[in-house]
Amino acid sequence: MQLKARVLHFLRGRLNQGDSVEISRDPEMITTSVIMCLYEIIDACDEQWVVYLRGARDIIRIRKQFPLLATEKSLWQPLFSFSERFFAYQDVLGRTACAGVPNFKSCAWTSKAHEIDISMGCSPELFHILGSVTDLIKLKRKDPMCASEELFINEAASLEQRLNGLIQTVHQDDDCVILHSAELKRQAAILYLHCTLYNASPNTDFVVRRVPEILQNISLCLDSGLVTSLTWPVFVAAVELNPLDDMIMLDNRHVSGREFVLSTLAVMSTCTIANLERTRSVIVDVWQRRDLSLLENTMQGITSDWEKYVEPVSVNLSLG
Repeated sequence: MQLKARVLHFLRGRLNQGDSVEISRDPEMITTSVIMCLYEIIDACDEQWVVYLRGARDIIRIRKQFPLLATEKSLWQPLFSFSERFFAYQDVLGRTACAGVPNFKSCAWTSKAHEIDISMGCSPELFHILGSVTDLIKLKRKDPMCASEELFINEAASLEQRLNGLIQTVHQDDDCVILHSAELKRQAAILYLHCTLYNASPNTDFVVRRVPEILQNISLCLDSGLVTSLTWPVFVAAVELNPLDDMIMLDNRHVSGREFVLSTLAVMSTCTIANLERTRSVIVDVWQRRDLSLLENTMQGITSDWEKYVEPVSVNLSLG
């Protein structure tokens, strides 16, 4: 806590001293923002990490408005590029859970679009598509009737087609573990699209087929030693488990999907900096909400399954 107080004191002092352009060019500011954002995610995973994310957004936006100095291009540009990717990555995945307002909509995901970025565990192109899906969700939330319009239907179909046809590559062809991670995120993105744009639910045929496939692939990743970069796929599959039948086939035996998710999160918690305690809490909350709705025999109506059960309990959740 003392270190955190010192860092906050440094940030406040720096913000009070210089003009916005000078501050935006200071590599210590963006680096400190990354560190504090990670700290808040690990500590409580509440609105505080989003505060640093938005602060970094403003720093990056101001910096982009002015020509880069020669020293910035040679020394600090890789740092700023990485920082922007980090925050945009956190922003997109966080928005998938709660349908929040985009903070890094202008982030350039297109650089080497199909080549997997190790820090993200997938390609920039996948995140570009995922960001477009969340934008379409916001449009649907604003005007539910637009979901039946031809423009919306065509855009959703186009995004699904791009996900289905997306081929992600690695710098070294033999890096199968990274390819598995990227493919897992692609599969989760397709499931997410169906649940949010097409109103699919745990008892929809597509979801019934896709959730066990994703969980089986997660099991393969764990067997391969890949534990990091699984938070988002685990979350997407977990919240769409069928409450009436969550049994899946793993290693030629039937196991409870819920038990597998909880055990997977326990394994991941030993070697990842994500706040898996908050993730676990949200997943269990969604399960309880679903179970309660079964007891009450409530009807879903026009609200999407994801909007009804997942979004209300996922505000400020980090899934990066």
